[in-house]
Amino acid sequence: MMEIFESVSDSISCNTPNSPQNFASNALIADITRCHTDGNLIEVYSLAVFYFAMNGDNWEDCSRNANDCGSSESLIGQRNFLSPGSPCNWFGVTCDNSNLVWNLVFGKSA
Repeated sequence: MMEIFESVSDSISCNTPNSPQNFASNALIADITRCHTDGNLIEVYSLAVFYFAMNGDNWEDCSRNANDCGSSESLIGQRNFLSPGSPCNWFGVTCDNSNLVWNLVFGKSA
């Protein structure tokens, strides 16, 4: 898997402790539901880097360890970021008809 991640991010970033790339690669390597043959592994890795770069573990809604994702009316059908399965179901992620990430929507509009 690291070879795949290093094809997106350089080796130094992937192996620098506390970097978003390092957190992302470690989280995905530890996730036994993912394998190197996943067709969307680069997309999932890119979203994981985004998550860690944006301090995702401290998000109010649907962080990877949140217990309340999908429980309120505005979050129905949403799953925690980095949860197993398709990222198309993750909070804030919109996919096209081919199940490729098309849009990310976060924050509140004024």
